[in-house]
Amino acid sequence: MTSLPDVIEAFCEQLWMPDPGMVEIVLGTVAANRLPGDPVWTWLVGPPSSGKSETLASIARLPEVHRVSVFTEAGLLSGSPGDKGTGGLLFEIGEHGLLVFNDLSVLLGEHGSTRPRIFGLMRELFDGELIRQVGTEGGQRLRWKGKIGLLGAVTEAVDVLDIGLMGERIAYYRLPSIGVAEERQTGLFALENVGHQQEMRATIAETVEHFFADLVLPAEIALPAAAGQDRLVDLATIGTRCRSPVVRDSYRREIDLVPQPERVPRLLAQLAQLRAGLLAIGVQPDEAWRLLGKVALDGMTGGRRRVLDTLTGRSLDRATATVAGFTGLPETTARRHLQDLTAIGVVEHTGDFPECWRLSEWAADLWQRLDLPIAKGAP
Repeated sequence: MTSLPDVIEAFCEQLWMPDPGMVEIVLGTVAANRLPGDPVWTWLVGPPSSGKSETLASIARLPEVHRVSVFTEAGLLSGSPGDKGTGGLLFEIGEHGLLVFNDLSVLLGEHGSTRPRIFGLMRELFDGELIRQVGTEGGQRLRWKGKIGLLGAVTEAVDVLDIGLMGERIAYYRLPSIGVAEERQTGLFALENVGHQQEMRATIAETVEHFFADLVLPAEIALPAAAGQDRLVDLATIGTRCRSPVVRDSYRREIDLVPQPERVPRLLAQLAQLRAGLLAIGVQPDEAWRLLGKVALDGMTGGRRRVLDTLTGRSLDRATATVAGFTGLPETTARRHLQDLTAIGVVEHTGDFPECWRLSEWAADLWQRLDLPIAKGAP
């Protein structure tokens, strides 16, 4: 019987992987989408050649998986007057499936005029129903209902898009940054597999296929005890507030709009669903909580998270120049992130000479209570 350690071992023979979190998140997302409840959409965010596509390729043999690169309304639902609308990806998938994007950058790179409609289609897919009118007079009204999970890989270019303004439905897992020595180790490991990549991928995919064939999932999602439920709510609270968008003028870069912060329920449901998936595949409870804490915080852009980390280590006021120095960001950029975090109530502006900031009391309390991680190098 194939176990989670067997899968991790198969990966470690091909990829240098000191932290198996990305594999656990991908497998947990697959399991979460097989469980009752709303879909879970997880995006892996990291630099090119960091193992994202290799990890997604491991689930290619699973029956519900459909690999795609782009999609349109016609590609999702197609037909012509007089037929029953049996064309398109959704009719091929049926009532349940899992879309896998090896490179979401292609989809997100669509021209600005078409991108809103693409995001609209994605919202409708997440919500489980898509309707398309084909033709005019005498045309067909095509309709699909079902449950579509999604896994995708993308670079940090995703951070420049205001996805949150259109209703966040995505859980993010950001690959940890690594140093030069670790980069070298990654390269040496890759060299050992040159000429054998195809066989290694096939071995991993076969191992994952056997793992899910042996896996027995619960009929219902079991919520944790009261303390665990409080923890889930707290994670969703800090996660939604920290990732809430702030709109700036494109010319002067001044804050134009501070929308009401995202509410908790959607991210809370995703975290609960993902927790159930992680536990179902054999992830230990402490590791599952670590991953859920990371997912909750990874909804922030990389720059915003780096700035926030400088304020979470100690209950001290930090000058803008100090924050910029620790993060390696220009002082102007660090200030904008600090202003955005202040606008959404996560940070407080505590002085002007010098300009200083600190974590808001409620956020500091939650951070400490949840024992959330602080990035390497944070003061």
